[in-house]
This record gives sequence, C-alpha cells and structure tokens, in this order.
Amino acid sequence: MISLLFLSLIAALTWFPAQTNYIIAGQVNDNVGKAVWGVRVCAFAEDFDQNKPNVRIPCALSDERGQFKITVDKASKYKLFYDYTARGFVSNRLPFFQQPSAPIPEVLVNDAHVQAWVTLSMLPKNGLLVGKSVDTKTGLPVESINFIMCHAANPEICWRTSAKSSDGDFSIPAPHVPFTFKIKAEGFDEWLGPNGEARATAISVAPETKAELAVFLKRSEAAEGKKISDSEKQPGLHLPAPNQLSPAKDVVFDHYPRLTKLEWSPVEGAVSYTVEVDYCAGGVRNSPGCTNPQPLFLRNNPPTAGIVNPTYEFTFVGAQAGRWRVWAVDKEGREGFKSPWRRFVYLR
Repeated sequence: MISLLFLSLIAALTWFPAQTNYIIAGQVNDNVGKAVWGVRVCAFAEDFDQNKPNVRIPCALSDERGQFKITVDKASKYKLFYDYTARGFVSNRLPFFQQPSAPIPEVLVNDAHVQAWVTLSMLPKNGLLVGKSVDTKTGLPVESINFIMCHAANPEICWRTSAKSSDGDFSIPAPHVPFTFKIKAEGFDEWLGPNGEARATAISVAPETKAELAVFLKRSEAAEGKKISDSEKQPGLHLPAPNQLSPAKDVVFDHYPRLTKLEWSPVEGAVSYTVEVDYCAGGVRNSPGCTNPQPLFLRNNPPTAGIVNPTYEFTFVGAQAGRWRVWAVDKEGREGFKSPWRRFVYLR
C-alpha cells in the first residue's frame, strides 16, 4: 500500500511540474546617469491585455543603489516601464509621454535565459502647464476642466486628463515634444487659446520649466441662465447638500475586491441624486489630501446620475486614495448644493 501511494505521488509530481519563475533585474538612472531610488518599475509581457479582469502586473521599487528585481511567472518578451510621477517624472508607459529617441527597453526570459538585466534611463523631469480657469460671465473659478493634448507631429498620440480645484488652479505635466491642447468644461465653450484661436496651435514646454496660462471660459448657449457653481446657487431655491453617512471620512479599507457602498440622508424635494467619484492619481495613500484627482470611469460601474435611492455602490480602481461627493436634483432639473468631498483609502 505504501509503495502504491509513493508511486502515485511521484506520478502526480511528474504530471504537474514545478512552476518556473524568471527574474528581470536592472538599474534605474536619471537623464544624467545618476542612480534613482524609489522608482516603480513594471514588466509588461508582449501578450498583456489590460481588458482582462484581475490581471497581475509584476512590479518592483528601485533601492538606494537604483537597482530593482522583478519576478515573473512565464516566459515572454517584456517591456519595462518606470513611474516616478509623484516626483514629476511621468510614466513612460503612456505613449504621450514617450520620446521617439528613447525606445522602451525590452528583455526576453525563457527556460534558456531565466534571468535578464536591463538599464532604464529616465527622461528629464516634465515641464508643467500651470494657470487658472475662470468663468468670463461671473469671474468665478471653474472648478473642473478637461485637457485634451496631442503630439503636434503625430496627432493620433493624445492624452486626456482633468484638473479639479475649488480655486480653478491647475498644473498639468507636459511631454518632451511639441504638442497641441484644448480645454473643455461642462457648460462652457471649448477653449483653444487666449486669443480665441480657431484651431489648436502647437506649443513646447522645456523640462523642469512652467508655462503659464490664463483660461477664460465662455458659457455655452445651453448653459446661459443656469447656476453652474455652488457660489451662484441660492438657499431655499436650490436643494441643500445631502448629509453623507457612510463610509466615514478618511476610512481605510483593507479588502478586495474593492466594492464600495456610499450612503447619504435623503433630501426633501429631491427626485434624484448625482454622485461624483475621483481616484487620487499616482497611487498616493498616505497624503491627507487628494493628489491630482481624476474622475473614476470603470465600464461595469452603474451610472452616477439619476440615482433614485440615497445609496450608490461601485468598484474602485486601485490600492490608493479616492474621494466622493453627492448632490440632489429637484423636479425642475436644478442641481442642489454639493456635499463636501469625503476621502477614503484602499490598501489593496
């Protein structure tokens, strides 16, 4: 009996061979060849599909010598991308922030080459578009604007991002090549430049410098007569902000999947509610605020407008900070006052 069990165990081990792991190690240097620590480096297999659910992307942080080591579980050709956005070096995984003269490093690991070494040379620190967005009619700041930016030499390479600030201030990273841009905001005409340009013109922002913009937005015909900002709304005419109940302010979640339920008190006179959810870009979790907030758009999440009951359930995007707020809509379609932003953090 023991012999049979032993032979069965040997057969099972033969049938299910041990998993082979491969090592991708390397060095991260800045644009002058100096080692950089704390840079996140990720390896993307050539068959990577970002639309597949729960796809694991192997990553590692560079140490004080600028070195990193990533373990991957399948043989493949891998592209190596860095991310040091929190320090002003935008990830080169985004085509918009790549430079034609700096190709993406690739390595091959397989059973004949279980380890590979690669050197990553970072591009210079990105320049910035900075400024303020203002409503030309009221002189009030425009809190939320959207940037659409494209390479001047290749208009198909574009990047979309948002800027949200109660003061209307914005600070947007620029690529290392000339680019065009336009600005959109709900309730306003599209903005192409300070002189009312008919089409977007190309500009350049040198590394580690700032280009200042004063953005004056004109209300669209459809928005004339509407109260766009909370500063314009009138108590008694516009519904009050809902009282946020759950989750608590600055709550920390340590569960996965990241299914999140928001709850608030009903508002008398409301026929529906609208929720706004942001993720705090850059994966920052320990900052008290919300760094570079961006709208959360996930395909399977329910619509954020037209909510009938005072609750909303959605899936969050990553192990990082996020925030949410809510407002009521009356039978005339008027938006009420918005609640304060309430922050939360996911650890995984």
